[in-house]
Amino acid sequence: MAKMQDDIGQVAWTTDALRAAYPEFQAVYKDRPLASNDGGMKAPHAFLTWFIMKTCQPSLIVESGVWRGQGTWLIEQACPEAELVCLDIDFSPLVYKASNAEYIQSDFDTVDFSDRDLSAAICFFDDHQNALTRLQQMLWKGFRTAIFEDNYPTGKGDCYSLKQAFAGVGQAPPTEQTASRPSLLKRLKGTNLVEAQAAHVPPNLAHRHTLMSRIKTYYEGPPLLRLETTRWGDPWDDRTYPTKPALFTEDEADEQTKAEAAFFTWLCFVEIDGVQAHRLKSPANTHMQIMCLNAPEPGAASGRHQTGEVQMTCRSATPKWRTIARWC
Repeated sequence: MAKMQDDIGQVAWTTDALRAAYPEFQAVYKDRPLASNDGGMKAPHAFLTWFIMKTCQPSLIVESGVWRGQGTWLIEQACPEAELVCLDIDFSPLVYKASNAEYIQSDFDTVDFSDRDLSAAICFFDDHQNALTRLQQMLWKGFRTAIFEDNYPTGKGDCYSLKQAFAGVGQAPPTEQTASRPSLLKRLKGTNLVEAQAAHVPPNLAHRHTLMSRIKTYYEGPPLLRLETTRWGDPWDDRTYPTKPALFTEDEADEQTKAEAAFFTWLCFVEIDGVQAHRLKSPANTHMQIMCLNAPEPGAASGRHQTGEVQMTCRSATPKWRTIARWC
């Protein structure tokens, strides 16, 4: 039997506030540029994303994984004054392009944010990459807050999610059958993300222990409506898919909500706690492999260094180690 990961910390909203805001979202959502956003967000996650962004009002939003642009449009509706940076390795599927956003064709890992104010920034990840790795990259760059749109449960999805990391179940490499977007694996070919996404994560509790000690806030949003089956067609029961109570009953939900209610993958909001991060331009001679606590001090030998549950790999014959971040 699967066990639901309890929320960690407190968020700035309540379930009642979510319910009260839904009519406003519906009025916004009816004007969306793409009536059918196949392969992208549908109403359950669109609502949670819109609501969290509107509540937090970040000054900078980094959207990693743009797809056809519906998420970008939604973010604009929630935070019209925010600086918006849109990242993707391939913009060819793009339909909606924001006039006030900066588009960068690159992976999040390789983009330099050292000249930006990240004190009130949110990263929005819908790029189907290892979520634990994304948290590590956020730490490296100095970000503290993120939304992970795809937070897959045990045995599902095409990338390692925080939900799976908390459960200690690992993640199998994606296939053409398990990839949520049919063209996703094809789009990754020829990039370093193929190996990153395809890497097998064995079952382990080390990732759970690290997250439990480093996360200030972890919040899984509720579904709009609880159906009999999941998006994968199997029974949506608490034995296999423990889930928060739905915001609405079937009698309360309109036809649009019912039509898209199955497109739910436990979107989560995360804040990292106690980080004093040195925001560096990515050095060519180091590679952060797993979350860093204290990197070896200057003068340490090259090679692999173990720090508790944490490893770093140096790719230089003459490494220049320095402290990247220290957890308080």
